[in-house]
Amino acid sequence: MKVCLISPPTVTEFNERAVAEFEAARLIFEHAPMGILSLAAVLEQEGIESEILDLNRLFFTYIAGDLRNQGVDFSSYAIGELSGIRADVFGFSTICSSYPLTLRLARGVREVHPEAAILLGGPQASVVDVATLETFSFVDLIVRGEAEETLPRVLDGLSDRQPDFTNLAGVTYRRGQTVLRNPNAPVIEDLDRLPLPAFHLYSHTNNCSFIPIEAGRGCPFACNFCSTNDFFRRRFRLKSADVLVEQMKTIKRIYDIASFDLIHDMFTVDRKKVVGFCEAIEESGEDLYWGCSARTDCIDDELIDLMAANGCTGIFFGIDSGSDRMQTLMQKRLNLAEAALRIKRANRREIKHTVSLITGFPEETKEDLRSSIRFIGESLRHQNAQIQLHLLAPLAETPITTQYENELVFDDIFSDISFHGWEQDPEERAMIMKHPKLFPNFYAVPTRWLERQYLRQVREFILHGIAKARWMMVLLHRESGDLLSVFDEWVAWSARERELDGVVDTSRRYYSGDRFPRDLTLFVESTYLESAKHPHVMQTVVDLENALYDFDGKTAASRARRISLEDLDSKPVIADDARFLMVSADYTRLMRSLKRRERFDSIPIEQVPLGLIREQAEIKVLQLTQTSYELMKLCDGSRTIKQIADEFPAAKKLGVSPLKASVYGLASLARQGLINIAPSNN
Repeated sequence: MKVCLISPPTVTEFNERAVAEFEAARLIFEHAPMGILSLAAVLEQEGIESEILDLNRLFFTYIAGDLRNQGVDFSSYAIGELSGIRADVFGFSTICSSYPLTLRLARGVREVHPEAAILLGGPQASVVDVATLETFSFVDLIVRGEAEETLPRVLDGLSDRQPDFTNLAGVTYRRGQTVLRNPNAPVIEDLDRLPLPAFHLYSHTNNCSFIPIEAGRGCPFACNFCSTNDFFRRRFRLKSADVLVEQMKTIKRIYDIASFDLIHDMFTVDRKKVVGFCEAIEESGEDLYWGCSARTDCIDDELIDLMAANGCTGIFFGIDSGSDRMQTLMQKRLNLAEAALRIKRANRREIKHTVSLITGFPEETKEDLRSSIRFIGESLRHQNAQIQLHLLAPLAETPITTQYENELVFDDIFSDISFHGWEQDPEERAMIMKHPKLFPNFYAVPTRWLERQYLRQVREFILHGIAKARWMMVLLHRESGDLLSVFDEWVAWSARERELDGVVDTSRRYYSGDRFPRDLTLFVESTYLESAKHPHVMQTVVDLENALYDFDGKTAASRARRISLEDLDSKPVIADDARFLMVSADYTRLMRSLKRRERFDSIPIEQVPLGLIREQAEIKVLQLTQTSYELMKLCDGSRTIKQIADEFPAAKKLGVSPLKASVYGLASLARQGLINIAPSNN
């Protein structure tokens, strides 16, 4: 028997060829499909051949080939790929956001491989199992919950002439026209006995920048909007430190990859085990780097320090709401003041950390939303914080969805919690609208106090404002104390400015496009600059953001060759990937004040030169001395080093010879990538 295991697509929102080239998109595409690779490893132990199809990777190929603009839809493209795979069983892993697409692909497989069995598994199929089999006849069986022990037994049953799953726990199947749902299978208590996922079956493993590795399963908490706790039966389990570290070492040895994403929603719940894991890494003597997820009430400063000292480079913090009232209503119950301290500590230890919030809860008021946006504003000053703001998705069979299942609204404003796309295929939309109980996450719970369109635009403004002009948003938070009020003023300003057009563009394409950052700086200048407590500080930030926007260099700056006193006929010139501007305040002190929430009173009005240099995908801002700036202005490509020395007015103030001062200064500018040295013609 041969089995084809298909991962669920999670990146189909990236539907432009250019977008597929972005680093963030590439990181997601390069995330090895750990779930199906874990199953493949189990099947391999049982002597069952399996083939892996990663739909994320396939989607990347589809977009990079510009097939969408050639009129080819991804479903047809993927079915074409599946038609060439010879297997007895096709097993689809499922998640909520791409469930309509998965079902279309399953139907396509039935058409091209009519004799093959079609199985579904994973979080979404597990909770809508009966409705799925009752609605879609091309699905034969659903494996619910953890599949490593159940799937081999299903395959054994399928090998019989008359399969009988009567006594097999954890499956939902069809007998004739009747759908039968067997009791749940027990969870796998000892995760250590599961084999290392079959990364050798994934042809792109060597190209991954990091590897996902399962650290454990289960969440003991009961947030009313979350499906994770039910899928794993609320049974919290961690792999032992020895096994986990040994698996990381094995992957590093085989694939030369030392960075890992530890998959577990609640990695730090058992503090003792996390300490043991950190000690095991230290004892291994290996350089291993890893990220994890943690509740802020299940981690402390001492543990953060220990984790950072032993390779932790990233933490996902699910805050979900900045409102104490909403924390109680959603049954999350975080202490937000303590959460802010954990974020601060992670930032201090140079750990990249995600601060994730959700809006769109049915009981949420504007004041609750304001509290969440204020929490974002405070977190934003930590330079290692990455902010997420999601619209609530009513996930199937969660308490909040069950409570409002007869009030769900289909309004085309999809949640982004699991990467919903900008647009849905017409066939998928029809499927979603016809079967709301199968696809509730594409709907919305009623929000009595907040309009969904308003929430969507708040999200776009906040997230794209951060992406385009982070420190301006930090300053606006400082000046106003309330980015939600800034947003309301932005909406009013936009309406006035666009009055002649008759249209105010609130689409995601506008906010993600080139016009929004220009409009944002115009808005700040016209609305806040005149009344700002420290206008020179705000003007500096505005000027810098405009300069960064105008800086359109596309490659890393080339470095100068070594400068020698013997090469005085060389001609220094400003590097192609360097820009310069003069601002009204000390940039270094300003940034320190923003990050530390210090007062701006001690920052005087003064002319300060800045240099911008592109380093790979980032733009580095350098504060220059007046002497460096004067020297740099002479680097126009027409003057030799000797001529620059003759004209360098600041050399006399330095108390050294003009030539020595010029060569030293030029060498420093070249090392920073701000100038290049054109060789002499001799």
